[in-house]
Amino acid sequence: MDQPVVSSDPRSIGVYPTFVSGVSAAAKNFLPLLGVYLFLAAPVVVMLTLGCPTMFGMAAIARIGASIENIGIPAHEWIALAGTLLFAMGVGSWTYAASYHMADTVLAGEPCPGVGAAYGATLERVPAFIGTYICLIALTMVGAMFFLLPGIYVAIVLSLAPVRAVARGRGPLEAIADSFRMVKGRWWRVFGFLLLVALCIQAVYLPVGVPLQVLAGMQGGLPMWYIPFTISLSMLLGIFQLVCSAALHRRLEALGPVGTSHAPPMPEDTAADEPG
Repeated sequence: MDQPVVSSDPRSIGVYPTFVSGVSAAAKNFLPLLGVYLFLAAPVVVMLTLGCPTMFGMAAIARIGASIENIGIPAHEWIALAGTLLFAMGVGSWTYAASYHMADTVLAGEPCPGVGAAYGATLERVPAFIGTYICLIALTMVGAMFFLLPGIYVAIVLSLAPVRAVARGRGPLEAIADSFRMVKGRWWRVFGFLLLVALCIQAVYLPVGVPLQVLAGMQGGLPMWYIPFTISLSMLLGIFQLVCSAALHRRLEALGPVGTSHAPPMPEDTAADEPG
């Protein structure tokens, strides 16, 4: 796959060409990526629909204007909800790892692996991926405790750690250190890239989601299909967000840390060089 044009500014990341590269890769390989996501989405929707019928039925009851205050939710539905959430967190981590592997592979110009191959190649990386996400969330929360801005700074500077843990076989602390080195000196550009991706996603989601919410309000409640539809739409848009993150990772990996004289790629099996 073609790489973005290199700028003379060592801090430049080529926001627009990197974004186009990510969107193009997601569009060309949408069906395999969708297959990876369906491995998670389909069971979750089925488990919620069959295991929590009262919770889903409350939306339909509200739609006809009836009160839901006196409706009791059986204990087994709370157990089913908890089980579904545990399933989503466990299998969801594997799904994201498989998606990052698939995205990184196609961005490297190689053939897109199948769904089974993507899951098989990343099974052993799931613990490191989960550990990296736990560290990322914990550090972001620590930053947010001091004020909102430090939390945002930490979230951006460590945003490449998850894909690093999967695509380059790094441990949680190594992935976090790599992400910091790659983003350091380019924070505002990385922030702009991630903001561009988020705005594009909202530009697709809001024209669909807001009218449905308004329509539901006019009819007295949400239709039963609204929640599954929202989950499905969010996952579909998440495909593009994930591939764009993988594209950003490859771009910064190729550039190397700011301050290196020849901007070598980040090594796959050893820690990255410190900026000179």
